[in-house]
This record gives sequence, structure tokens and C-alpha cells, in this order.
Amino acid sequence: MHKVMILRDMLMDELEKFADKPMNEQNLEFVDKLVDMLNFLIPGYVQEGKYQLVVAIGCTGGQHRSVTIANEVYERLKASGGNYGLNLSHRDVKQAR
Repeated sequence: MHKVMILRDMLMDELEKFADKPMNEQNLEFVDKLVDMLNFLIPGYVQEGKYQLVVAIGCTGGQHRSVTIANEVYERLKASGGNYGLNLSHRDVKQAR
């Protein structure tokens, strides 16, 4: 059991390092377009009385690119000033903890 804890801690350390790395140009373009679309769509959802919109971002392992991109989308939506009650959750990262 102790060895599993060490591996888990090492994985979390690596994920935290990766999440702070800058994204490449293609990922930035994807985030730009996704955030633009969400900023367009969310007011319509609110106007229609919808109270929940789930946006899922995945990659092959679910622990690297998707974490970085989801963090960036979250930060940009939060900075846009909309009072949307944003919630960020990393499904696969939590499994590693």
C-alpha cells in the first residue's frame, strides 16, 4: 500500500508541473474558439431557463492536455465576467489521487 501512495504522489507532482506549461499554438487556437462559442451560447441557455451546461474536454489519457485546456477554458470564462457559477472538475486526475 505504501508503494502505491508514492506512485500516486509522483503522478500528481508530474500533472501539476504539466498543467503550468504553456500550450502550443494549435491548443491555444482551439481554446480561443471554444471560449468564443461558449460565450455566445451561455446567455442563450440562461435565457431559455437552463441552469446547467456540462462541457467535457478529453484526451487519450485524460491527465495532460485535457487538464491544461480545461484549466485555461475555466480561467478565461471566469475572467469574462459572466456570473455563471463555474465549476471545474478533473475526473481522471481525481482517480489518481
